[in-house]
Amino acid sequence: MKKLLLILGMLWVKDGPSQLVYTLNELVSIAKERSYETTIAKEKLAVRQFEWKAFKAELSPSLTLFGNLPVYNKEFYGVRQPDGSMRYLPIHQQNSNIGFTVSQPLLFSGGSIAVSSDLKRFDDFGDKFRQYTSTPVYISLHQPLFGFNEWKWRKKIAPLRLENARRIWSQDQEEISLDVVELFYNLMDAQTEEELAATNLKRVNEDLGIEEARISKATTSTEIILRLRGLKVDSERRVLRAVTDRENALYALKQYLQLEEKAIVLNTNLQVPGYVIDEKTAIEYALKSGPLLSTAELSKVEAESEVSRTRKQRFAVNLQASYGLNNTSNTLSDAYQAPRSQQQFSVGFSVPLIDWGRNLSNARAAKAYLSQVNATADQLKRDVTTEIHNLVSWQKMANLELQFSASADSIAQARYDQATLSYRSGMLALTDLAIAQQEKDAAKKMRLNLERRLWELHFRIRQITAFDFATGRELYLKID
Repeated sequence: MKKLLLILGMLWVKDGPSQLVYTLNELVSIAKERSYETTIAKEKLAVRQFEWKAFKAELSPSLTLFGNLPVYNKEFYGVRQPDGSMRYLPIHQQNSNIGFTVSQPLLFSGGSIAVSSDLKRFDDFGDKFRQYTSTPVYISLHQPLFGFNEWKWRKKIAPLRLENARRIWSQDQEEISLDVVELFYNLMDAQTEEELAATNLKRVNEDLGIEEARISKATTSTEIILRLRGLKVDSERRVLRAVTDRENALYALKQYLQLEEKAIVLNTNLQVPGYVIDEKTAIEYALKSGPLLSTAELSKVEAESEVSRTRKQRFAVNLQASYGLNNTSNTLSDAYQAPRSQQQFSVGFSVPLIDWGRNLSNARAAKAYLSQVNATADQLKRDVTTEIHNLVSWQKMANLELQFSASADSIAQARYDQATLSYRSGMLALTDLAIAQQEKDAAKKMRLNLERRLWELHFRIRQITAFDFATGRELYLKID
């Protein structure tokens, strides 16, 4: 009993020097800065941002320096003679080359063009011979004909991936908010249960003292005293369980937020979201800015890309053409004098004659997957519209119920106080008093549950629409 009184004494100690008072929104802000979930969300977004930067860099001309300095070779190698015999001759040589290439992808055609320049040097140390070969300029073109234009589709998909990542970032932020709401109200529920249990234990002790005083006057019965003692044991057990639940809820909240404070006090004077949402406007934002439809759009374009790939890869025709100037000489300066033209042209093709229907099956599979993606997107739009309708309806109902719950809480508390007075004056049975206590506790918990529900609806609506109806601002990050 002394230990229980000590626990109750600690319960009623409020804002001590090491305690900090936090509102729900303050804890949400802390979670979005410190939690592991925030770190994970940031890194997921960073991956897509770096992929986007890498893609934009690929669209720009690239300058590459290449070379071998040197390739040295000293060995004996076999030379087959006219009579079929093998003669091994010594070689002592060196090859070196250096050059650079400027290349540029051609988005409109899917090919690439490059301009190169290089210089080669050959040394034969055995014969004391040296030669230079220069290519001042060399222009080459690689162009697939009638084939899949990968650059065209990558240009479509890359910004969609970044946009989708930024909308998912917004979704993850609201998921963090929902996590904090759960942890916040878990702690608030535990604290409320602790306070109710302590108050009820105090009342039971008072009632037990009154009945024990009456027993000597024969104005009560041993049965009532025993029932009160049983209620006292139950109340003490309820207090101990509530203390444990409160400590566990506090620990879970601190772990999630990465807080080191020994004690946290929740500011229970919350301004519960009570704004009215227009259902049609919410649906428009969900379809325009929500992350779910963004993911569906990305999947659709990727599926269309695969359909194009499987349709055009059946016949491969590649054009390669080049033109350049080159020359050779025993001296470096002469190697760049009066260069001669260097030309190459080729058209390669690959046509499958027998593939046992592989390409046709791949093309049909890609089309079937595209149809599946389109059907999934339509279903998703329906599900989003339905969820928005339900969320708006639930929010309206929860706001109305919260107004009624305030009156119900006051009435239940007043009824319990009156029932206590009536019981102590002998006008009410102990069973009726217990019922009044249960109704009083249930009314307080109902009000708390409605507040929790409104906050959950608030952040879920933000999550699915990427829009804050309380402040009138969009929540997702746009592409620069």
